[in-house]
Amino acid sequence: MFGQPITGKIYRSCIDGTTQGAHFVKNCKVADFIDVHSKKWNAALVTQVFTHDLVADILNNMLYDPVPIDNMIWKVAKNGIYSVRSAYRLCVEE
Repeated sequence: MFGQPITGKIYRSCIDGTTQGAHFVKNCKVADFIDVHSKKWNAALVTQVFTHDLVADILNNMLYDPVPIDNMIWKVAKNGIYSVRSAYRLCVEE
């Protein structure tokens, strides 16, 4: 979501050529409106770019911390990598 352009349903239904800042957000991403240090909406920028009703909608959306990088680990194998052999051993043992 954060790397996605501000387009789609929200853009088409809420932002048109007459909307304050429409020319600015057309090439922006959601992440452009988030303060990287506090990981909160950059309220000053959001307020500067969007109309009052959109500002309220945007700022009322909670932001969540990004998920750390996932690692796939096959706990059955000592090296953590899945193999047919390790899966067979698991099936035989059960």
